[in-house]
Amino acid sequence: QNSTTLVNATDAFFNNYDLHINYSINLEGVSEHMVVGNFSLNYTTSAQNRIFYGYGDAPGILIEIASGLGLINWLDFYQSALLDIGTNRTLMESTYNATWVDQLLPMGQYLQDFILEQKIGSSAQIGLEVGIPNPSYISMDDSVSLWDPADSSGFVHDVGILKWYDAVNGNLTAQSEINATHNLSDVEFGKIYNWLFTTIKDIIVPIIFIILIPTGNRITTTQYSEILFLEQWANATVVPEGLDLGAGLKGFEVGIPIKSNISFSIATSLFETRNSSSFINKNGLLKW
Repeated sequence: QNSTTLVNATDAFFNNYDLHINYSINLEGVSEHMVVGNFSLNYTTSAQNRIFYGYGDAPGILIEIASGLGLINWLDFYQSALLDIGTNRTLMESTYNATWVDQLLPMGQYLQDFILEQKIGSSAQIGLEVGIPNPSYISMDDSVSLWDPADSSGFVHDVGILKWYDAVNGNLTAQSEINATHNLSDVEFGKIYNWLFTTIKDIIVPIIFIILIPTGNRITTTQYSEILFLEQWANATVVPEGLDLGAGLKGFEVGIPIKSNISFSIATSLFETRNSSSFINKNGLLKW
């Protein structure tokens, strides 16, 4: 009985043009919201299930509903089809067993214009806005300088981000330099610190790493760590002065203090187990 109820409710959400009236709920269905007049968009049961729960590697809007990742991923796929990149419209039609003009396009518009903007848009969300819910009073000019890749005290500069790390670890000289350069008070510095090292590091970054795209996964944390390891090992460019491992340990930073100029592709091959000349391949190590 529960499964029958779910099937009927799902069909009503997609195809009933009087959903919120018939069921006395504060939510318009897809056909109800997108069609002028008493007409249904006629989503099949297969299309409904695939759009809700995904199909193969393709996203569904109800997958990981707590974080909203399914909805984000579905709209990412929809946007690429909307821009008609490659054959994404045809791919989306075959994936979700639905037509582009009469079903997928209205679905995308419904999710963006109604669900996201009207139903979700007014709720509190964690984003890149340091001054929410209270204003930060950081000026536009100072904000621009914080994001300037040429500013050696900004957090998108290779040296600047290290100063921020030093400052948040108690280096008052580094904090004073940052505050003076960007006209920040200690309170404003604290707001940016909380955003940068709590919201971004602990919340935003993990979400970005696990978002799916229609053709597969975005870069994973493991892949990203491998890239950092190989780049650092090859060129010592990720952390310009290297890392202090402590306890007399020596790392793999061949490019310290002089850059080795070993390319990333060569560094990758040297750590490739299938490469018979790499030093983590049994035969390759003997060659070395």
